[in-house]
Amino acid sequence: MTIPVYDKNANGDTIQVGEEKLSAQDQSDIIDAMDYAIAGTGPWAAFYALIDNVVGGVAPGVMKETFKDTMQARQYLNAIEKLGRSALSVNPKFAVTELNQLSALFPSPDRIFGRPETQAQKYIALKRIAKKQYKRNLTALTEGVLDDTIARNLESKNVEIERLLDLLAGVPEDLPGGLSENVLNDLKSAMKANK
Repeated sequence: MTIPVYDKNANGDTIQVGEEKLSAQDQSDIIDAMDYAIAGTGPWAAFYALIDNVVGGVAPGVMKETFKDTMQARQYLNAIEKLGRSALSVNPKFAVTELNQLSALFPSPDRIFGRPETQAQKYIALKRIAKKQYKRNLTALTEGVLDDTIARNLESKNVEIERLLDLLAGVPEDLPGGLSENVLNDLKSAMKANK
């Protein structure tokens, strides 16, 4: 699998300059995004992280392999949240507030009593939102944004959204029966707070 590589040309426009082949590990990460969300969230993952942090600090050799998968999943969730929040933020004036509100859209390894399957479903909603924002940015660019700075910002955001969508490539578009009530409530709360 290959992904596009982007850079800026002499005019400051974002252009594709080539492609990069994804390693087997990168491809595995893409395919396993939902599995990482399930493995890295919920009470057991929080308990494993607590043990890893306490015992791992005192006796690192003992804990080296014990909760490796859970810790890897939690790190992946944190990384994709940071990338995704940056890609979806639109208002630089209220960046801190907006980034905090966007956090509700991501599976959270810090939410101890969340159901892992419900947390994983957030990636489905996130993928939908990212695609809509990508299309909205493209529409603004094709209709002719008046300010060059705004145009460059939209192009940059679309590059970030493309990276996010690459990481969510293995996430289904929908689930049979739709999203759970908990995911829908989190989305509604985030949208109300964003107004």
